[in-house]
Amino acid sequence: SAPTLTTIAPVAGNDGVTVPVILTGTNLTGATLNAIAGVTVTVTATTATQINATFVIAANAAVGARNVTATTPAGTSNAVIFTVNAAAPTLTTIAPVSGNDGVIVPVILTGTNLTGGTVDAIAGVTIAITNTTATQIDAVFIIASNAAVGARNVTVTTASGTSNAVTFTVNAAIAPTLTSIAPLS
Repeated sequence: SAPTLTTIAPVAGNDGVTVPVILTGTNLTGATLNAIAGVTVTVTATTATQINATFVIAANAAVGARNVTATTPAGTSNAVIFTVNAAAPTLTTIAPVSGNDGVIVPVILTGTNLTGGTVDAIAGVTIAITNTTATQIDAVFIIASNAAVGARNVTVTTASGTSNAVTFTVNAAIAPTLTSIAPLS
């Protein structure tokens, strides 16, 4: 009998990532998987009810759904859907790297795949994004006057995932300094 496919797990992967994939169904012994645009497919094991494979997704693979089918000498299966998503965001820099309690700090985050990204919540800091591009997020960090002093991990999230962290440090408020009194009497 021809093979049939029931499930694929996971159902998606990001550009530039290698994904171990398990397909289930029937009559899968010795099956091969069809070529998938932008994805190098290697079958690592088959049984009558399961195919283990590795999908190496090209960094520049077009995003979108792909039909995955299995073939044996008895025929080709129905298709299950695997979706290629854009690469997850990455962060390389944050500038400035610190700010003081009670201060509003304009911040620039740089990296890749940042379009549509949001800066994840940071304890004691309200974040307002003013602009995003593929390689930069401009934001304003409004640091609470009572925010705990110390380092914070800053990450960006898009539909494709969450970035690595860069560090922003909250410092104590700068005490005012009295330089003169006038008049003296």
